[in-house]
Amino acid sequence: MNKKINWMSPYSLTESIDNIKDAVSSSWISNGKYILKFENQLSSLLKVKNIITVNNGTAALQLCYLTLGLKEGDEVIVPAYGYMAAANVALQIGLKVKFADIEKDTLCICPHSIDQIASKNTKAVVAIHTYGNICDMDRILKLKEKYNFLVIEDVAEAIGSKIYSKFAGSFGDAATFSFHAAKTFTTGEGGAVIIKNIKLFKKAKILRNQGCENIKYKHIYPGGNFRMSNVLAAIGCSQINLFNKIKKIRTRIQNFYRSQLKDSKNITLQYFKKNVQPLIWCFVIIAKTERTKKEIVKIFNQNNIETREGFYSSNRLKYIKKQKNLKNSDFASKNVICLPTHPNLSKEEILKITSLIKKYDFHNSSNI
Repeated sequence: MNKKINWMSPYSLTESIDNIKDAVSSSWISNGKYILKFENQLSSLLKVKNIITVNNGTAALQLCYLTLGLKEGDEVIVPAYGYMAAANVALQIGLKVKFADIEKDTLCICPHSIDQIASKNTKAVVAIHTYGNICDMDRILKLKEKYNFLVIEDVAEAIGSKIYSKFAGSFGDAATFSFHAAKTFTTGEGGAVIIKNIKLFKKAKILRNQGCENIKYKHIYPGGNFRMSNVLAAIGCSQINLFNKIKKIRTRIQNFYRSQLKDSKNITLQYFKKNVQPLIWCFVIIAKTERTKKEIVKIFNQNNIETREGFYSSNRLKYIKKQKNLKNSDFASKNVICLPTHPNLSKEEILKITSLIKKYDFHNSSNI
């Protein structure tokens, strides 16, 4: 049987062993020196201030909503195609969620769609930088001025991506990150939050720690336990030291995929607008028909190649009320294929993956 090609694989976790041993031997498991060190490294890497670590990317979103004062009944706009954590957390705390469509080519939230559904009641827009692309922040920030809403960047899939030489996460009122095992670099589980307003940033630090500040058991806010563990931060410190290597390898993988598939007839590739310098989390192809997607996925399965299908759009989830005018999101949901994308992927493995797509093109040229 063919050797399996994994969809995701973390890079060089053995580099973390010394840090992990040090964190465990210090007896500081929940808290400790690696928390602050990792936060400082993140701040330096992204050239931002006011960043704190949390225990996962979903907790980052929840802490962000709580810090910004979003409350039951407030209206928030999220993309109809994208990982649903931002919508799920909003629904859990009683926010009214509206879904904006995405741009068909970038797979990111569409500013025109935001403009169509926003109102004076809109308190926040979550811009998910899908697969490592960056949303059209210029237009979104103009809409912020028009409607006076908060902008939250979900950077879980785009840490290290840039536009106008500024990192994703630098544009909004707040930003959230994930360091899950499948992300660009990992702490195992973990996340981070940027809050630009210094007063609110101080509030976020208190909310992260059960709502307590300086006195044990004296709660200032109804907070939660959003803390990252010292052991996970220790992994993060070693992983972030490898960031430039990871970036170089991922960029090479993206460019090689694109060079091999640029002339494919049955698929299209995610589009990056001018001035976007993506550090992709995942390389995706967009099949021109749902039938094509199913046939390509079947071929990959037969060849022991692990893939992921696109996110389920909001209209395809039973617990969410259907909306009109989400055709791009629904199309992407049915036609995107996420190819293996990780630093341990070899050139030969990419050639195998792309050759199967080319072979499919050759045998199905009559469909074009």
